[in-house]
Amino acid sequence: MNGALDVLDSIQKLEPFNEDVHLHKASIHSQLRNYRKAIEHYRKALELADEGLDDIYLDLAFEHENCEQFDEAIVCLKKALDVNPENEAVLYELAYCFDLAEAHEASVVFFRNFTNEHPYSFVSWYNLGNALAKLNRLEESNQALELCLAIEEEFSSAYFSKARNLLQGGEFEAAIACYQETLNIDGPQAVTFSYIGECYEKMERYEQALIHYDQALALDPNWVDAWIGRGVVRDFQGKLPEAIKDLENAVRIAPDSGDGWFYLGNVLARAERFPEAVEAYEKLNGMEPESLDGWLDHADLMLHLKGPEAALRKLRDGELVHKLNSRFKYRMVSYLLRAGKEQAALLDLEEALMADHSGHSQLLEHYPEASAMPQVMHLDRALQAMNFSLTHVPTRTAKPREDGLTMVMDKGLSLRQVDDLIETSGNLVDIVKLGFGTSYVMPNLKEKVKRYKDADMRVYLGGTLFEAFIARGMFEAYRKLLKELKLDHAEVSDGSITLPHDEKCKYINLLARDHTVLSEVGSKETGILISPAKWVRMMNTELAAGSWKVIAEARESGNVGIYRPSGHAHTALVNRILEKVPAKDILWEAPQKSQQVWFIKLIGPNVNLGNVPAEEVIPLETLRLGLRGDTFFQYLPEEVAEKLRQVKTEPAPKEVGAK
Repeated sequence: MNGALDVLDSIQKLEPFNEDVHLHKASIHSQLRNYRKAIEHYRKALELADEGLDDIYLDLAFEHENCEQFDEAIVCLKKALDVNPENEAVLYELAYCFDLAEAHEASVVFFRNFTNEHPYSFVSWYNLGNALAKLNRLEESNQALELCLAIEEEFSSAYFSKARNLLQGGEFEAAIACYQETLNIDGPQAVTFSYIGECYEKMERYEQALIHYDQALALDPNWVDAWIGRGVVRDFQGKLPEAIKDLENAVRIAPDSGDGWFYLGNVLARAERFPEAVEAYEKLNGMEPESLDGWLDHADLMLHLKGPEAALRKLRDGELVHKLNSRFKYRMVSYLLRAGKEQAALLDLEEALMADHSGHSQLLEHYPEASAMPQVMHLDRALQAMNFSLTHVPTRTAKPREDGLTMVMDKGLSLRQVDDLIETSGNLVDIVKLGFGTSYVMPNLKEKVKRYKDADMRVYLGGTLFEAFIARGMFEAYRKLLKELKLDHAEVSDGSITLPHDEKCKYINLLARDHTVLSEVGSKETGILISPAKWVRMMNTELAAGSWKVIAEARESGNVGIYRPSGHAHTALVNRILEKVPAKDILWEAPQKSQQVWFIKLIGPNVNLGNVPAEEVIPLETLRLGLRGDTFFQYLPEEVAEKLRQVKTEPAPKEVGAK
């Protein structure tokens, strides 16, 4: 190649303005890995060339990528598109560079602008969809991918990306349909059958999962993900020897597969092949130290084999990477307490509570005895003693709560009934809503408000009353009423009237200056349907405007809004909302017991629930704690639950955020 460079030097002396000489020199320097020289010659070629500039910019971008200069590469690729916006190779490479630079937001902005100018560029819609997916904006990603497919109907990569989004979002049947489309276009592919197998695995349709994993392996016997999938499914089926064999195949084919070693370690431990399990975890820890589950499971195995000191030593091996992770901290506290190192445990527990207060349930799940330790109880009010002690009871947040809220609907309780509610359930009720317009006619209104507030209960007037004032043009009179009643909280709703959303947000913003605002989303009318995307958009906009919590409308009857006329939840709607809005920011109206059970099983014991009848507060708390039939087995270890359950039922929905 050096000889070729000499020849090109000679030609350059004769033809100093020949861009091809610089292009050939750049190519040779690139092959010699002298990327900076290559960049120099590509730039000279750009100065001399009259045509093909987009391809030269593309080659120049490659050299910047070789130098890991991704920002410079992006600049070059944008210039290439200025020359030729139809160069699909440049569009793909630009998306790749944004990805390497982890500039996903910038990628979304660029491709959104590009599609505005070039709406029929299916590659740009595809790139936009992938960039949105990287930001976990799955609904928007799918919309972009659908527009891509509307332009290029048989673009299998777009189907594949959409299927990935649906799989991630838990829409497994829809994901399978998309994967089938790629099979129709591209023919049988191991990767596609493997992903279909994963969908069936997630749906717990294990035989169908195995069929598709086998189809993947028939096409490619070395497809590691299919071997891992088979191993995981057979583990779920209780077929440990077969699971071990499949996972051993996976790590034999791909010795650097962290997932392979992780699942193999799990299965070997359950099969009581402990030395091999330890070896698998050690390989995983060395290979992927960032895998927290690998350290936690390895440490738990050492706890089982050699006790808490050995578990502590193992967990500390991963401290450099995971010290700031709250799950790591809570597990460390568990081992320290077991080892009798209470002072060190309390110091770590304080850090863990400050980092993630709601995560303390992890400590009690791993070491239930901690709930009986006075030092721990003193440090965290949430670990308060009940009338007596039970293990495997989830930790409830303590007042004043930010999540795990119970909102009671007062539709006309007497003062005596208010006193009874405070006596029996004062520690459990966080908020009282004086329902719809009842405060206009109920006697002793000011005294009732005072008693609730003295009992540390937040109290506010129903949203329908707010709407009644707005409908009459009396907003300032409403503010004056709140001041007279000394109410710290206020509700803004539009369930009965038509109120432009920007105007509603202005009311939220105005009231939030002096009050804690709850705003209600959804209509009280059964005939009015609101799309999931609009629910999400309104909730997030109202939170940004100043709402403390957004209330998901259900009416006091519990058969509109987030529920069907039958009272059953709109599952797809709720799941879509939870993808985009934090559960802690939503108060779900759930007047019926079945609805309360559904949300507790979906989100966990510290879900925010509202419109609870006064007489149902304590029964609701037993549902949250797994001390009532509907949730009895929710928090018991699975092996205990399976042994004691009278009727074999489908597994309960996993809590949001659970594995």
